[in-house]
Amino acid sequence: MSNCIVKISRTGLVNQIYWKRVYYTKLRRDWAKGSKIVFITKRGDSEEAFVGLGKIKIIYELSALDVDERKDYVKNNYYSKIVFGTMVRFLPAIVTHRMKFTSFSKTEHPLLDGAYLSDSEVSMIEALAKIAIIN
Repeated sequence: MSNCIVKISRTGLVNQIYWKRVYYTKLRRDWAKGSKIVFITKRGDSEEAFVGLGKIKIIYELSALDVDERKDYVKNNYYSKIVFGTMVRFLPAIVTHRMKFTSFSKTEHPLLDGAYLSDSEVSMIEALAKIAIIN
């Protein structure tokens, strides 16, 4: 599986992704059905935190979209449209500095946006959540 971390720059966008269960990505990754995308965002105190994850149900490329959606897709330089099956929200969000990933052992402060995660690393994040709201 190719699990991945995706940074969401605006809190409102996080809510929109959970509401619509859709994410338009600019990252080129080997997205696969069943993989998980773990979302991070900045909290009010400027710390990055894991806010939840989504399990990929369907991946759409440009050719599969209707005309109106294609215009936005091209205009915003999207690579894929991802539709989620299961989505999980972490409450409270999990501060990223609490995590020590073996994938990043050589990097002191890795750039998390776009980083791949193993299934065990995703499980470590999930285990830290005090409450996980699944929908």
